[in-house]
Amino acid sequence: MELEVFILIGDNIKFYRKKNQLTQDDIAEACNVTRQAVSKWENGESLPTVDNLYALSRLLHTSVDDILIGEKERDDEPSLSFSFYIFFGFLALLKVHFISSISSSVVEIGVLLTIMERP
Repeated sequence: MELEVFILIGDNIKFYRKKNQLTQDDIAEACNVTRQAVSKWENGESLPTVDNLYALSRLLHTSVDDILIGEKERDDEPSLSFSFYIFFGFLALLKVHFISSISSSVVEIGVLLTIMERP
């Protein structure tokens, strides 16, 4: 299932890129990534970040929904869009949790070093 989703998103990115007569280099420059990264998105080997999805939607003159599920699929399965929002929301929460856990560890280390320095 995951691979199918990656391929669907990649096909949609490629479709809208060609529809707008853009090259992979154009996309790469606009999203501040390499052309190889764009190629991996289009081949279903990886996914763009949430920030890059929004940049793509602006550049390709389409919605994030169209990039994620395509126009035809959205008409057939409207609930799929909600699933993608949940998926990317979950990824964002994981990112926030990871960053907050790192910062609390840094504070704990700082407290320990302060205690150890006391005479």
